Amino acid sequence: MKLNLLKAIEPGGKADYGLDTPGVIRNLTLLGTAELGLALVFPFKLKKFRKWLRAGLFLAGISTLYTPFGMYYYSKQQKFKHRNRLLDLAEPQPDARVLDLGSGRGLLAIGAAKRSPAMKVTAVDTWQPKYLTGNSEEALRSNIDLEEVGGRVHVFEADARKLPFEPAAFDVVLSNLFLNTIGEDMPVKGAVGQSYRQQERAKALAEIVRVLAPGGRAVISDARFIDEAAAELTRQGLTVTTHGPFRDTVPAQKILIGVKSK
Repeated sequence: MKLNLLKAIEPGGKADYGLDTPGVIRNLTLLGTAELGLALVFPFKLKKFRKWLRAGLFLAGISTLYTPFGMYYYSKQQKFKHRNRLLDLAEPQPDARVLDLGSGRGLLAIGAAKRSPAMKVTAVDTWQPKYLTGNSEEALRSNIDLEEVGGRVHVFEADARKLPFEPAAFDVVLSNLFLNTIGEDMPVKGAVGQSYRQQERAKALAEIVRVLAPGGRAVISDARFIDEAAAELTRQGLTVTTHGPFRDTVPAQKILIGVKSK
């Protein structure tokens, strides 16, 4: 039996949705392994504290390794459950116009399209490889074919801060683990960089409000910046509620639901 260690295939499915943040998983695994190695073999000279130093490093290694193993398990299994959670909260009508921002290999977009043959889904991304294994437009289109939703999912390469769509073009806007990536490629560091990145996230949130139809719902899930996004979308006139954090996602994510008035 072939082990697909670097693939994330839903039970009963064919498409590979990739592993999230592979670099983070790799680096934390190496760090945790190094901490355990030091705990076992490093020749501590302070005999009085040797036992405690080893115990501290051992516990640090176990604690560090929890995160990459949890992230790996989420990517392989739990993200399908979380996708269904987001789609349920979005409450799309059978003929809804759905926008998936940061679509990656199509987890949300294809999941939405499979719920109804009348669903019109648009997947948008710039496909940065560091956020997902095999992250590319070609992989997304391949998954669309494998899941047999061709004609229901339309693919665009576009920046979320300047979407190429008319106002009120969508009934539902979805996003999972995308908010935290906006502006991260900016070279500015420190407090100034944080301020600039927040401004860039605000631009993307303003675009969500612009393309969302009256009565439409935005459902955004992330491990960071959800409270910031909730405040910004409230300022822009949406009725916002937040849920979580959900401990079956690693790292734990919160979900924001923003409803545009009719």
